[in-house]
Amino acid sequence: MKQLSGFGLMEMMVALLIGALIVLMAGQVYVASMKGVLSQERTADDINRQIFATDGLAANLRLAGLGIDESVLSYPLPSGILIHQNQLSRQNNNGANIARYLTGRMHLPNDGTNLPSDQLTIIYRAPQDMWNCEGEMVLGPRRARLKSGEMAWVDGQVVIERYFIQNDDGVMNLRCDAAKFITENIVRDATRDRRFAQSSTAFINAIIDESAKDTKNANVIYGFGEQSQGQIMAHHVEGMWVRLGVQEGDGVRLVRPSDYDSASLSPIVSLDVAWLSHSPLTLPSDEVGERQFEVFGEAVAVRDGAGSHDRRLHQLTVQLRNIKAQGDVQ
Repeated sequence: MKQLSGFGLMEMMVALLIGALIVLMAGQVYVASMKGVLSQERTADDINRQIFATDGLAANLRLAGLGIDESVLSYPLPSGILIHQNQLSRQNNNGANIARYLTGRMHLPNDGTNLPSDQLTIIYRAPQDMWNCEGEMVLGPRRARLKSGEMAWVDGQVVIERYFIQNDDGVMNLRCDAAKFITENIVRDATRDRRFAQSSTAFINAIIDESAKDTKNANVIYGFGEQSQGQIMAHHVEGMWVRLGVQEGDGVRLVRPSDYDSASLSPIVSLDVAWLSHSPLTLPSDEVGERQFEVFGEAVAVRDGAGSHDRRLHQLTVQLRNIKAQGDVQ
């Protein structure tokens, strides 16, 4: 009679070893694939941040100085950049502390880097019906009824936009806070059912509502500090820095906002803006993110305790096409 036999101890151990090797290889493939997915997510997030924040910021900054002259500001130079209070001496700040909204250095209690961030404040006239950086509608040139009873064409509303960094529950974000005012006393805006330049909608009702009634009074600034200190333009931005391109006799010199000599009325012809952002995803334990950067010749280091993230330094140069040369203003 033939004797039957099963697996011996040796065969069983070999089978377990082969199985363990297969599981280990499958696990390594899974880990590698997950790293690839996370890397792709970080790359996609970085592309989104660069496209939306950079393009939106550049488009708005190019409007700086448009339509701004001595009929709008007491001191129109430096054209397009609000950097000292005398520029708005003609305006009623509507109870706001205007000094905190001007271009200059910020001192945040939880700044993300060793170099304090700057804030940048620009001013322009709306060339057409459009949205400001907070997504609110502002009106371009239009017919309106003035307080004198006359129906007349008036220029677009004057828009002020402030770009700054704010700590929102432990997350540093790039925000924009917008305000506006007019230079005529208006009783009624004749903009009802007018075609909207930036929308597929055929008609809109652009009558200034009761909550915005101050924008009917000349030179009353309305809107600063609403929507929880502005609209978020980009999340996870640890710092923003600005350099002003000042026109001098021998060319253009980049200066810090704090070093700009407001008494000289030197034209600001360009803006250099840099900001440091990071991916919301934490890097794997075997990867080390960059923590040292150079911004306008200065060393910038991420503060101790900040998480390990994929960081990117964005830089933007904008030529201010709407500025006036110093000789153009008396």
